[in-house]
Amino acid sequence: MTLPRFTSGQIGRLSFSDLNEAFDRIEEMPTMSGKPSASLVNQPAIVFIARVTATQGEDQDKRGAWEEVSLRDLFNDIYDPVSGGMTSSDGQSAYAIPLMPPVPEVGTVFVAVAHTTTEGKHYITQFLAKAPVLMGLVISHEVIDAGPDDRKWKYTLREASFDFNSEQQTGGWGSSGDTFIAFNGCENPTDRFPDQRNIGVGSKHTAYTAERMPIKLGSIVQCHKAPQGDFYYFSVPNGYAFGCYTGNPG
Repeated sequence: MTLPRFTSGQIGRLSFSDLNEAFDRIEEMPTMSGKPSASLVNQPAIVFIARVTATQGEDQDKRGAWEEVSLRDLFNDIYDPVSGGMTSSDGQSAYAIPLMPPVPEVGTVFVAVAHTTTEGKHYITQFLAKAPVLMGLVISHEVIDAGPDDRKWKYTLREASFDFNSEQQTGGWGSSGDTFIAFNGCENPTDRFPDQRNIGVGSKHTAYTAERMPIKLGSIVQCHKAPQGDFYYFSVPNGYAFGCYTGNPG
């Protein structure tokens, strides 16, 4: 099987070079006998193009229904359902073979990879050539360590994007994507206070008490997906609340 290669274009976050990489891997796979069935039962791992048709649940419980699609021709970016192609439905449930997180918005076209769990359940995921990097709007935080020297938070963010007007050279941030969980790497060090009075990422104060504060709601931060779980991380120095110190400076 010989697949096409592209010199330009993009599908969601996937560029034409990512698609070429996916097609290279497909061609390196062992040849499959026959056309894969709609249920993917007893089939080797395959890669194909799909479109999200519906979603259910929120955040990490979110699941997607999907259909296999193909370009109408080589001169546009219109995708049509493949006649007799694969879908997430088994005839009873639209989510029998779900798209697992991260699940994009309905109508999104993406490169899909079919998988089977160790218990024999079928599902698909997005082909992500690189670890996702998201811009996120901080919408809430929850204390996970309330100690005076080790205050840390679990942050909930909403995917954000910058709307840039090239003519006026102006723009602004907006957020309308999915929510996700992230942790702040700058909250990892322990504040040495009051003995050493070493706080934050290296600040030293000698005349005041200092209390680490969470990242301000509404802040935009760049987040990287953690390789070991379904969460993200960022590194932004925290602000501190200061008060009068009556002891001996350390």
